[in-house]
Formats: sequence, C-alpha cells, structure tokens
Amino acid sequence: MKELTLKRNERLVRVVRRYTLTHLPQFFAVVASFSVGFFFMFWLFRHGWWGQAIFVLLSGTGVFFFLRILFAHYGNVCYLTTQRVIDIDRRGLYQRVISEIPYDQIEDVSGHILGFFGTIFRYGQVEIQSGRGKILVIIDSVKHPRRVQQHINILREEYIRGAKNFITASRIVRWVENEADEEELRDIEGALERRLRDA
Repeated sequence: MKELTLKRNERLVRVVRRYTLTHLPQFFAVVASFSVGFFFMFWLFRHGWWGQAIFVLLSGTGVFFFLRILFAHYGNVCYLTTQRVIDIDRRGLYQRVISEIPYDQIEDVSGHILGFFGTIFRYGQVEIQSGRGKILVIIDSVKHPRRVQQHINILREEYIRGAKNFITASRIVRWVENEADEEELRDIEGALERRLRDA
C-alpha cells in the first residue's frame, strides 16, 4: 500500500484484488515444472551437463511462473476509498498505470461475469466509465463483480450526498457571517450550546 496516499478526511474502505483461483493454470505450471524436475533429478544428473541443463530449465520455469503469479496478484489492485476509486494496473516489469476517478465523475459502473469458468466460480470484471464515456477503467478477474459494482455505487451515493451537505453547510456559514443580526446569532449560539449539553 506504499503507492496509496490518502487525502484529508479520506478513508480506505476496500481493497479489490484478482481472484486467486484465476491463477490456477499458472499454479499447475509451477507444480508440473518442479515435480518433473525433482522426480527425474537423479536420472538427469547422471546424464552429464545436458541433464543438469534440463533440470535447471525446469526449475527456472517453475520459479518464473511462481513469481509471475505473485506479481500479477499483488501488482494489480484496486482501492475503494470514501472519495474515489484508485486502480493500479501493472503491465510488465517497468510499466504501471494508475487511474483515479472521484465518485462525482463516475458516470456508469457495470459488473460482468464472463465465460464458463467465470459462471461456475463467480468471477468477472467491473467496468467504470467516466469522462462522457472517454475513460474506461476495467478491474479484471475479481470475485463477485456485481457486489463490487454495488459497493462502488453505494460509496458514490454517500460521497455525492456528503458533498451536497457540505455545500449546504458552507452556505449556512456564509449566511451567518454576512446576513445574521445579533438576535439570530444569540439564537444560533443557544441552539449549539443545548446540542453540546445533550451530546
């Protein structure tokens, strides 16, 4: 979470990562590479340099796929905060795309379950549209994408409602500063004191 810097009065609500089960084919490649290499290890080592080279190749393939699983799982993440959606998408070793969308700029959120395995294991993708359809953020291979979609919509409604309340409160403060006379100020002060006593 080093890449996540929260703003003032912002809280992290949820971390959405790729569904672990979608790494299963690569996990099988890891297990197969290590199993074949270690099962035939003594036989390979008896055949000199080429046997050792095959063993190293099989072990290296296993390590490569294992690191790729870790890289894909921890490198691709989406943070839902009280103010925005932050999607971090790793594309290779040296490329990372970070997309931030404040809730008041989100136009549409949709969750899709795709394919045979997606239907069985209940995973899919969430699409977030912003900028009059020009910006599209896709959170791929997440478990229960429709629940994630609903959660984003709930956070979005709360954020917009809070923004409206803040605007209303700001207008009241401006009115008190500019328009209220002494009697109205005394009434407001008395109401605030009563509320503090009751709290």
